[in-house]
Amino acid sequence: IGLAFQMIDDVLDVEGNPDKIGKRVGTDVLVGNPSLAVVWGLHLPAVARAFTLDGSTQEEIADARSGLRHATVLDKVRERAVEHARNANAIVRTLATSRYRDALERLVRDLVQREI
Repeated sequence: IGLAFQMIDDVLDVEGNPDKIGKRVGTDVLVGNPSLAVVWGLHLPAVARAFTLDGSTQEEIADARSGLRHATVLDKVRERAVEHARNANAIVRTLATSRYRDALERLVRDLVQREI
């Protein structure tokens, strides 16, 4: 569940709406956080430049985010998150039927469908 959540958070850092997600976007590239989206996007010149430079400008960050949005990187990260969510739900379904199990199933479903 945690891996799926983090992967979706990585996607939201690139293409999320700051008003909806409650935080500034582009921070992974800005602070040098090697999120999955950033690592898988390092082959893109704008991402590599913004990620490896100290003190990247807002324009460089925007170019990196744009490069990630237009590549297949975010789709691949989403697919991997869904895979982890499916695996988590398979484990959750082995629990006895209860309101707690139902809540965990909803949690997993909702976290991969978070609004961007």
